[in-house]
Amino acid sequence: MFAGAILALINSFIKPLLVVLSLPAILLTLGLFMLVINGATVYLASKLYEPLHIESFSVAIVTGLIIGVVNYLVSAILDRSS
Repeated sequence: MFAGAILALINSFIKPLLVVLSLPAILLTLGLFMLVINGATVYLASKLYEPLHIESFSVAIVTGLIIGVVNYLVSAILDRSS
């Protein structure tokens, strides 16, 4: 639960800054660089909160991908029910 709070804080404050700074890379890769940014936020959360153990940066990218897909699905379901 605490790891989720840390990840939420990182997504609220640090991720927008990362998106703005890497906007050329995001546009050049047609948005695929967002996977790297999501992975970086997950990896940073694992470094700030030791019980959340991420083996490598590639695992963090896959974790960010899974979180993104779940977030998309939940948003789609909630939008449909509204």
